[in-house]
Amino acid sequence: MAAADIYELERDIKKKLTIRIYQMIKAYVKTKRPTLWGLEQPKRSLNQYIILSLAKDLLAKSYSWLIANVKCDFKLCAQSTQHNIKKVRKFC
Repeated sequence: MAAADIYELERDIKKKLTIRIYQMIKAYVKTKRPTLWGLEQPKRSLNQYIILSLAKDLLAKSYSWLIANVKCDFKLCAQSTQHNIKKVRKFC
């Protein structure tokens, strides 16, 4: 997979997990309200970090691949992206 929109990854994750399980994971992580790093935190940033976290594990994507190839609503920086994915992964 070359450069990807965040929602293309979400589609691939839903295929692997089923929509119901994906929605359950998303709802659970949102109740835990992980503290994320970053100057820019648009409304959908937690949703997008959930997608990135699941892509890391389910689609076997590296941090560097995610940072270089995924288009989000905000800029992905190495340190904050790794930190935020690790925070979200605790609950996935």
